[in-house]
Amino acid sequence: MHKETLVKAIAMAIKMGHVLIATADSTGVPHISVLQPLGLDSVGRLKLIGWFCQYTAANLEMNPRVSVVVWDPLEDTGYQLIGAMEEMKEVAMLDGYAARIEKAHPMPQVERVIHLRIDKVLGF
Repeated sequence: MHKETLVKAIAMAIKMGHVLIATADSTGVPHISVLQPLGLDSVGRLKLIGWFCQYTAANLEMNPRVSVVVWDPLEDTGYQLIGAMEEMKEVAMLDGYAARIEKAHPMPQVERVIHLRIDKVLGF
C-alpha cells in the first residue's frame, strides 16, 4: 500500500464528512454504518467516530476485519480501505437521563472512536 494513496483517501473522507464502514459478524452476516473520519492517529491508523449501533460494536469485537468506503458522488470517485480494528473506545453515552433532550432508546446510545489499521487501499 502506498502511504500517499492512503493520505489522499483520508483527505477525501474528511472533505466528504463521512465514510461507510462494513463489518461482519462471526458467521459473515454484513452490517453497514456511517461514521465521521477524524484523520490518522499518532501511529498511522485511521481514526473514525460515530454513534454506531450495537451490531457494529458487536461485530468489531467478534471480527475486527473491516472495509471502509470513501466516495464523492459528484465526482463518482473514491477509495475502499481494507483493514482491521485495533482499538475501540467509548467517548460519550446518552442513557435517557435527560428525557427532555434525549430520545427514548431501548439501549443507551454510545459514541465510540475506533482506530483501524489499513492494509490495502483500492480505487472505488
